[in-house]
Amino acid sequence: MPLQPTSRGSGKTLPAVGGNYIVQYDGSSSTFFLQWINSQSQPSSEKTGLTTVDQLSTDGTNICATFSSTTKCGTLRLNNGNRVWKTTTNNFLSTAMTANSMTMFGLNNNKNLNRAAVAGITSGTVSWSLVTAPAFTKIAYDGKRVCGIKTDQSIVCTTSNLTSLMPPTWSAPLPQSNWKSLALSNDNIYAVSSTNSVQRIAAPIL
Repeated sequence: MPLQPTSRGSGKTLPAVGGNYIVQYDGSSSTFFLQWINSQSQPSSEKTGLTTVDQLSTDGTNICATFSSTTKCGTLRLNNGNRVWKTTTNNFLSTAMTANSMTMFGLNNNKNLNRAAVAGITSGTVSWSLVTAPAFTKIAYDGKRVCGIKTDQSIVCTTSNLTSLMPPTWSAPLPQSNWKSLALSNDNIYAVSSTNSVQRIAAPIL
């Protein structure tokens, strides 16, 4: 189902959504802009302490920012006016978090899927472990499933319980093979094609 793209926060890029927050990064001022999802008020601004950011993920409590294959994670809100990045992981392309989940996922530079406990952000040590999966260029996570864009631009999703220690099972590729980014919400995949059209696709049944 084709959708019309919309934007909030003109001039800001790299949106991430988690919990009650929409978070955007403004590279011109190295600032995060935080806005309540159900509010039309002006977003609050908080310094990032980073000169560049390539990708963001948040669960509404924590945030991870990736730049130049380095991922830093910490609490979303400032601590006494200061940005405190608790952990640093090298050789990662992106991360994916969601509200009310104890697990987060990430892609390393070899396009391998990894998982880690969110609690590691608070403790200061995030320990990533490999997950049996295809090579991905992008991933999304909604607390129930992981979906990813494979190197052939097709989308596959997990169809098994992610809390199990067993390797996950993966769906057959979803329709079309020209995807460049994706998001997950309410059992739907929102995917952007190579022609910049946005489509909603029902996620595979778990």
